[in-house]
Parts: sequence; structure tokens; C-alpha cells
Amino acid sequence: MLQSCSLGAYAQVEPSWEDFAEQSMDEAEEDSEAGHEQLAELLSHPINLNQASVEELMQLPFLNEEQARDIVFYRFMHGPLRSTGELMFIETLSKQDRDNLQLFCYAGEPEQDNNRLTASKLLKYTQHELILRTDIPFYYKAGQQDYSDEVLAKYPNRKYRGDPLHGVFRYRLSSMNHLFAGVQMEKDAGERGIDFLSAHIMLKDIQTGRQSCIREAILGDYRAHFGLGLAINNSINFGKAMMINSLGRIDRGFSKHSSTMETGYLRGAAIRFRYKSLTVSALGSYNKKDGTFLSDSTGISSLKTDGLHRTPLERSKKHNISEVTIGGNIHWEWKSLQLSATAISTHYSIPLKPKWDTPATLYRKYNAQGQNFQVYSVGYAWQWQRLRFAGETAMSHAAGLDTGAGRQQGVATLNTLQYRISHQHTLSLAVRYYGAKFVSINGKAFGENASPQNEEGVFIAWKTSMIPGLNLDTYVDLMYFPWLKYGVSNRSYGVDGMVQASYRYSQRSRWLIRYKLKSKQKDFNYGEDTQEEEEIGTNEAGTAMRYNRKHSLKIQHNLSVGKSWTFRTMLNGCIVDTGHDAAEKGFSVGEHIRWTGHNERLRLDFAITFFNSDSYNARIYSYEPSLLYSFGLTSYFYKGIRSIAMVNWNIYKKLTFTAKFGLTKYFNRDSIGTGTELIAANHREDLQLMVRWKF
Repeated sequence: MLQSCSLGAYAQVEPSWEDFAEQSMDEAEEDSEAGHEQLAELLSHPINLNQASVEELMQLPFLNEEQARDIVFYRFMHGPLRSTGELMFIETLSKQDRDNLQLFCYAGEPEQDNNRLTASKLLKYTQHELILRTDIPFYYKAGQQDYSDEVLAKYPNRKYRGDPLHGVFRYRLSSMNHLFAGVQMEKDAGERGIDFLSAHIMLKDIQTGRQSCIREAILGDYRAHFGLGLAINNSINFGKAMMINSLGRIDRGFSKHSSTMETGYLRGAAIRFRYKSLTVSALGSYNKKDGTFLSDSTGISSLKTDGLHRTPLERSKKHNISEVTIGGNIHWEWKSLQLSATAISTHYSIPLKPKWDTPATLYRKYNAQGQNFQVYSVGYAWQWQRLRFAGETAMSHAAGLDTGAGRQQGVATLNTLQYRISHQHTLSLAVRYYGAKFVSINGKAFGENASPQNEEGVFIAWKTSMIPGLNLDTYVDLMYFPWLKYGVSNRSYGVDGMVQASYRYSQRSRWLIRYKLKSKQKDFNYGEDTQEEEEIGTNEAGTAMRYNRKHSLKIQHNLSVGKSWTFRTMLNGCIVDTGHDAAEKGFSVGEHIRWTGHNERLRLDFAITFFNSDSYNARIYSYEPSLLYSFGLTSYFYKGIRSIAMVNWNIYKKLTFTAKFGLTKYFNRDSIGTGTELIAANHREDLQLMVRWKF
């Protein structure tokens, strides 16, 4: 079963994994699925508070460095924690932080003699985990239909090469929090055989002397994060609300890639070595990427990142280009001051040549072009009492094509300031400037875009818990995009804001209310017969800039009844206003019921959601119960109903079986999806099965 520190014995509202997972990711976050898998792994393998280092605690996205240090300092001053309840004596932790910690941490017996590690000891205390999962659809997509040889000869990409089953194999080994190894294999629906294989082995915190140690040494697939992510960040970025506390973390180092995501990781070797106050890191990677060739085969017009290889066309894009990345980092600490320098170089076997020869594709003018890319950055962090300042400034350079003077040479900087006014109030500020000419192949930093390019912004956030039982989180992000974007033919502006209140009415009841606004300028095309034409006073068609606004509201109530029953009632709504047509609306209402047996060996989940939206633009996002490592954030659009039933059964000791059945039915659609994904019915049913064995 999923391990967590439960408060159920007191019949109070337990920390909800579903609520946490939904809040940790933004709707538009492109690597939300990988972030979910990383959080699920932490949930499945909780951290021992009596053993954890500051770096290990900072894996949790809701903790900042000061909070992590306070937990370790409390343990140093008062000895091992007897229970997670002692966290209430650490004033920098809010009630919400303590609830989140109970999902991912426990207070256990500390391991002994960790400084005298031997190979035999590592093998003796080895723990293993094996997971087998399959997804079975009870419907056929157009890509799984039978076609005649004549049709396939003319349209070879109408049919998928493999069967409709989706399968995952995972093996994980760990020992004393110092040795980790793993293998992941996946077959996507429609693919023939195992299409993705990933493996890694990692050593962590190995003492080599009294003042030196190997922080991480990893072989295989891994992720890296240095500075604030401008030069390199293959790790996971979570939603803005979850990242408020972690904005100022620099040089998180290396972590294993244990996800089935087929992009966004490095493949090779890396090491991070510390001697006294100096830490030196080095990395090397050789990886194959999917890409689309130009018609003359002289370059790659775009990289393919979905990892799907179901049709001959998709197969033809597999591993067309090789990527070699080398680099390093030097990190120095002195008291509360940290300085960091990073250099990353990336080489492609075939030049990148994105097309930007038409007005509609002009926004790609500053996309990565060429074969060789370098990024150099300097990071810094300083803390004085309750004030923490951190930042990174980077420069990029690219070569390999005649890209024009300075087109690929740019500057980016991100600077953050966090002030803990008191243990109840925290103010955060982040200012970013990502030049349109800045190109960072492996960079990913805080912001609206997927990469740190063509964006400027100011982010202000405030967290408070001044009223007992009430947590208030709010932020405003003002954005400016100096160059064109997809669907935007001029420089543009935007704003993103949120206000969220969480109130614990009693030990058994908790309310959550969240309002979000996202408004960004986009192109609006007006024609001869529109009202806009009359107002503008012209008979010619043209393009104007309009703000597209999306207002989202969520109201949720969590209720615990006795020691076995929990209820989660959710109401979601949104209004999308494009400024020229009637506003589009959407809403959903749902109920999630969970029953847990008295010995926690059996857990049943039932959920049902009714949704109604005018269009895809007015879609609703909501999180539903899901299998471990399975992404549960679902979008609802049009009109219909979604229901699920799930059982989690601990069969014997550490052998667990999980099954989930889901049904989606649309009331105003005769079919679902398009192209090869088309389902010629208004409903779909699927079954997910998973066996997990820990030994």
C-alpha cells in the first residue's frame, strides 16, 4: 500500500494526495506527468525525518532551504523525532507544510553506522520493488481498425503497428539511502513491443574522507539542475503556486531519471564531489532524439517529444538525431553565501533548421538553429536572518549555421527575494528577463514559457496563516513577451494570478476555495462583415491584438467520517472571454468517496463527475484517484459524465494489487477524438491493473 503518515487514528481529515498532486502542477505545465511520477515515487518511498539531510528534504517542492535546515537543526538539538506531531514546534512550518510533510515523511528509527559503509552492508540492507502494469481499453480507435491492403498502400499511416494495450515494467533497488538502481520499460498503446527502455545506478552521499564526500555519482539516465535552471535544468518544474517556496534553490545537483517519460533527461554519466566548502560537478551525455527531417534532408525542422512510434510516419522520426552534452559546475559556500558557476555545451549530429519563412512562422526566428550551443552562467544565493536572495545570470552562444549577427547570442537573468516577515507571513518576489536571442537547449526556469526565452516578468507572492486553521496563498505574475509567439504576431503582455484559501473548520472538515485568472494577448482576425470592421472603419480584413481571459473557480470540501470514510466534494467552473465573441463557459461537479479498512489492507475509491462546457477552450481540470505513478489530472470538455471505481488490496505483506475501472460518456457527441485516435462512439471504458511487490 502507499506509505504515508496517517492521522486517521484521530478521525480527522487526512492530508490528501489527490489535492496535493493537483495543486503542484499548472494546467499548462508541459512536464506535469513527469512531475507527478517524481512526486509519486517520493510518496511511495517516504523520507525518514530522523535520517534525512537538508538536500534530501529539499526534494520536496513545498519546502524552502530555511525550513529544511530548521528540521535538521531541531533533530540535532532535541534528538530523533518521536512522531511527525513534533513538527508543530518548528515555527517556520505552517499547518499546511506539516500536512504535506505527513504525505512524504515519517519519524522512524535512524540507521546506525552510516559512516562505515561497506559493499557487504549495502547488499545486506537492499530493498527491492517490482511493478507490473497494463491498461486495457474496451473500445477501438480508428488506428486499430482493419483496412484493406489497397487502402494501407495508399494511406500507410491510418493503422497503428501494434495492439491497443499499454504496459509498464518497473524495477527499483535501494539500500540505506546510498545506493539506488532501477529499470523502466514501457509500451504505449498502438506500439509494437517494448518501445522505451531506461536504466540507472546511483551512489549518493558516500564519505571519502573527514571533509569530503561523493554527493552523487550516477550512470545511465539522469536529470541535472544547477543555478536556477537557466543553463541546465532537466529536473521537474511544478506549478507556480507550489514553487513559491522553492524559487531560490540553486544547484540541486543530479537525480535519477526513474520516469517512463521518453524526453527531458540525460543519458551517460555524472558525478558531484564535495571537499570542505567546495563542490565540483561534471556531466556527460549521449542521447538519441526524435526529429523531423527537412525535405532535402539537410537538417531537422523540429524535434518530436511525445515519444509515440505507432505509425510508419512516427517511426520514421525515431532517433534521427544524436545529442551530445558535456558540462560542469563549481559551487562554493561560505557561511550564508553561495556562489555557483556553470558551463554547458550541446552538439547535434545534424543541424537544427526551424522554418520561419512565412508570416505565420516568423515567431520561430530565434528558435535554436545550428549544431553547437553553449551556455555559461553565474548563480548566487545569500541569506541574512529572515531575508533570502538568490539569482542566476546566463549568456548563450550558438554556431553551425549562418544565423546572422548575434541572433543566437543572448542574455537571461532570474533573481528572487524571499522575506519571512514572521512565521505566519512570507513574501516572495521573482524578477526575470529572458532575452528573445537567449538559447538554452537544456534550460528550464521559472516562468510562463517552456524554456527561458522571449519573456520578461515580475512575480509577487504572499503566504499567510494569521488566522488559526486558515491558510491563504496568493500570487500575481505580470508578463511581457518582446518577440512574437505562436498565434501572436506582435509583442504582447499577460497576467496570471491566484487567490487560494484553505480553512480547517474542524478536525474532520476542511474547505478550499481557489480563484485563478490568466489573461494573455493573442491575435484576433477581423473580416469585412464583423462589427469590429465597422468600429475600425475599414473594409479590409486584418489582425488585432485582444486579451484572452480565463477565470477559474474551485470550491472543495473534504470530510472525514469515523476512521474509514472520507468524502471529497468538488465544484469547478471557468469562463473564457476572448473579447470579441460571447464568453465560453464550463463547469463540473464531482464526488470522491474513499473507504479504508480498519487494518488498511483494503481501500476502495469511487468517484463520479458531471461536466458541461461550451468548447475545448472552456475545459475543466480536475484530479481523480489513480494508480501509483499514473497521471490523474484530467481535462473535461463538452457535456458528459466520468465515473471511476478503484480497489487497492494489500494481498500479503508487501504484495499489493490495484485495479481501476473508468467510464466516460458524452451526451452531445457521437464520436470521441479525431484522426487515428477517433472512437466511433460517445463512450469509452478502460481498465488499469497493477501489481506491486516490495521485498
